[in-house]
Amino acid sequence: MSYTKKDYCENTIGDPPYGVCKQDKYHHSELHVDHIDGDPSNNDISNLQTICSNCHERKTHFMGDHKTKGRGNITQNPQTFSEIVEFLVEIFSSDAYQELRRSIRRKYFINPFKKAYGNGLVNCLQGATGFGKTYGLFVEAAPYHFSQGGRVHIALSPMRDSQGYDEIRKYVNKLAEYEKNEQRPTLYHSDLPGGINWTRVKSDLANGENVTIVMSDQYFHNEEYIRLATEIVGEYNTLITRDEASYGMLSSWELAKQNNGHKYPPTAKSAYYNKFMKLHKAGAHTFGITATPTREMQDLMFGAEWNMANEIPNSNELIVFRKWHRNLTLADWSHDDYGDKTIMPTELNKIFTSVDSEQSKVDEFNEKYGCGHIKREKITALIVAQTDQGSREKIRPTDIVEFLNTPESKMPSNHTLITATAEGWKEYDSTGKEINSGDGEEYQDKLNSSDEKAHYLVVMNKAVYGVNINTLGFQLWFRQYQNENEDGESITNSAQQGLGRMNRVNFSTEKIVHLAKNHGPHAVYEYFLFAGIGCFDVKAPKSQHFETAFSNFKENHGTHIMDALGYLFQY
Repeated sequence: MSYTKKDYCENTIGDPPYGVCKQDKYHHSELHVDHIDGDPSNNDISNLQTICSNCHERKTHFMGDHKTKGRGNITQNPQTFSEIVEFLVEIFSSDAYQELRRSIRRKYFINPFKKAYGNGLVNCLQGATGFGKTYGLFVEAAPYHFSQGGRVHIALSPMRDSQGYDEIRKYVNKLAEYEKNEQRPTLYHSDLPGGINWTRVKSDLANGENVTIVMSDQYFHNEEYIRLATEIVGEYNTLITRDEASYGMLSSWELAKQNNGHKYPPTAKSAYYNKFMKLHKAGAHTFGITATPTREMQDLMFGAEWNMANEIPNSNELIVFRKWHRNLTLADWSHDDYGDKTIMPTELNKIFTSVDSEQSKVDEFNEKYGCGHIKREKITALIVAQTDQGSREKIRPTDIVEFLNTPESKMPSNHTLITATAEGWKEYDSTGKEINSGDGEEYQDKLNSSDEKAHYLVVMNKAVYGVNINTLGFQLWFRQYQNENEDGESITNSAQQGLGRMNRVNFSTEKIVHLAKNHGPHAVYEYFLFAGIGCFDVKAPKSQHFETAFSNFKENHGTHIMDALGYLFQY
């Protein structure tokens, strides 16, 4: 009797040490016929099964199928497991993990900053999301500036959420180490009531104190503030930094088409760059910080004024500091199909079900492996909606909220959904009733906290800039991106920034060490397979733009889960 290969992966039940299959769709070429006992000469029907290539690879290495030809055993190889446990504990023990992250940040971010400091150029420092750029800037780079006789640090960002007051206050006042205590600056932040007190700033400086001034572009878009800041730069040794420097920082609006795929009026696109450059020309040490440098920054087009001051770490160096992409999926619908009113309900319910199911599995996992004494992970989703601009059919935040109050909605009653716009945020229960609101970054704390009910975030542009949420496991795009340059090439900076929001880690190093020592590598492996902990899934409308964005993200900013697991578990 011959064996017929199935059209699905059979590794979906039980509790194998290499984990059950997490995929739901398979190409025929991905499915393999596997010998259960690892012996390729044993072709008895009862010894054959159909599994996907991912499961096959994991089984081969976890079960020792690869050691010698024709052998195989269905018990774990003790020597291999001992080596893997030692490797995992060595990497993820708390002190070692933080020191590794610190050493990589110093090599690729802080040391290049110090080398470029004082060169008189407009410098660009690049680093992947989750690399610790903001931390490094305020905790390590700015103190270096003050140690060199610096008096002022002006930190600009495209929107308030990028450098919120609570986060920056912790960095400046608690975590930063200064050579001398008198170098510690007084923090002024545009988020505070009344904004920046420029009279006090000038008084502090006159009295010999150092200052750090943090402002959003919108706040700094004021001629009087620009005049005051320029005067300060001209009088005192100043460092100016611009977070998310690829956003709104083109040197001329004509270049917008070539960089971002669409044009802006002259007053809009170059305004923030011109103000930034005005401070630079007044004598400031100048740095732009970004995960996705524009083509202009990279000197790929005429007229670039940026100096690329560093390189990014290689993929292996970043593996343990970011989540890994599991599924980057192009939907079978596109922007042109939004007239089909079944798309939004179907996709939203898939997200609601996925988050709820994954959260339940995580809770069961923690109980199974006795992890109740360690932080409970939360799983959330990011949904990217469309603005009201244009006449085409679109899916907007208001459409999503209205859907909650319908019988078709499957959002769990113990979950809430938050919408965030430039005006602020609102929180809704499962019936679509508004239960909370605000205008700061508190909504991010709600999504990161396992004590809060918020599990879904609906955004527009905030998907790209300012969203720093570790718990994200799923992302769904309804937004239209069809931007091309004059050569017909897709411009994907915005989409790639949105994908980069998923990279922030949500695992517990304490839990990894606990699992490795007490339950073996297979428990750690299983832990990483959860979306929102070790990996994430993204679904976007079918388009050349997102196909290109996915490709660019894989090449430059992301690691596939199987590559990451292969590295960590020594395949």
